[in-house]
Amino acid sequence: MADALKEVVEEPGVLENAITTEQIKETLVHVREQGIEQGQVKGKTESAIEMLKDGMDVSLVAKYVKMPIEWVKGIQVRMITT
Repeated sequence: MADALKEVVEEPGVLENAITTEQIKETLVHVREQGIEQGQVKGKTESAIEMLKDGMDVSLVAKYVKMPIEWVKGIQVRMITT
């Protein structure tokens, strides 16, 4: 068994192409961070939509959701066109 494993590991490119545990951990952390960020943006989007529906000024919405005015204006345009 050990000899067979040694043969596989010694094949050209096997070790270079192996995924390490550290790489997997880094990927999982990155994916988790992306998920958190997407959730935050979704929450801000939903809040902005409700504020705009209530007639709040675009600049105030941007201030309260802590996003650029252009971002809020984009949401406003999508609300109008849908």
